[in-house]
Amino acid sequence: MKKWMQRRYFLRLLLTVSSLAAALIVLLSAVLFSCFSNLTMENIHRADRNAVSQISYGKEYMDMVAEDLGRMLYTNNYIVSAVTGSAYDPIVSTQAINTMQMLVLSNDGIDSIYYYNRKLGRVASSRTGEFSPIGEFYDGGSREPRAPQPPVPQERAAPARPDGRRPAVGGERRAAARRPRDSLL
Repeated sequence: MKKWMQRRYFLRLLLTVSSLAAALIVLLSAVLFSCFSNLTMENIHRADRNAVSQISYGKEYMDMVAEDLGRMLYTNNYIVSAVTGSAYDPIVSTQAINTMQMLVLSNDGIDSIYYYNRKLGRVASSRTGEFSPIGEFYDGGSREPRAPQPPVPQERAAPARPDGRRPAVGGERRAAARRPRDSLL
């Protein structure tokens, strides 16, 4: 009978140690899972914030490049003369196209620049270097001729948020570069 009691005690001790070890493993696994899942979520959120920050910086940079390019175009005498001239002047047109090509080469984010002279119904392209009638104008990858786009209206202020503040937009900076009746595309 003593042997049977010793076996029972050993069996009880074995079951107790096994159940405590299993409980400890489950508890540690739950803690480790919770820690690693929180760490993973923090890394994902940090990566998302970095991506959004880079996109925001890229957008603001391109806005500034476009604003500066617009200022350079609207203050260049050859381009203003070519856009507003009532008669075709090959020297002015060539100088305007050369200026546009030079600006495209100096700005990586700009693919091409066009200007449209409404009085002559012609478009000049920095991509092709031609001054062609509007019916023959097409933009590099497009197959169909494009009609000139109407001038872009002034940007309106963004609607107010529920707290009464207005979100910051780039429209206030670009308002200084207004388009004349004949415009650059």
